[in-house]
Amino acid sequence: MLKHWAPLTLFLRVAGAPIDNNICERALKKAILHRKNSLFYRTVYGAHVGDLYMSLIHTAELNGVEPSLTS
Repeated sequence: MLKHWAPLTLFLRVAGAPIDNNICERALKKAILHRKNSLFYRTVYGAHVGDLYMSLIHTAELNGVEPSLTS
């Protein structure tokens, strides 16, 4: 550990660096959930449609828009 101390503590020397990586973990959680759900697609076309919807939902959430199925 002493050999790697400088790289391990680099974030402490950068002003404003986040201590956690919750943003990354939330993004990965969505990808993992989509992967689990994609096991139930019956066709390749269905998988493409599911990917499209997940992309739209995630983009809406990143832009602060509540994704919903109703207009």
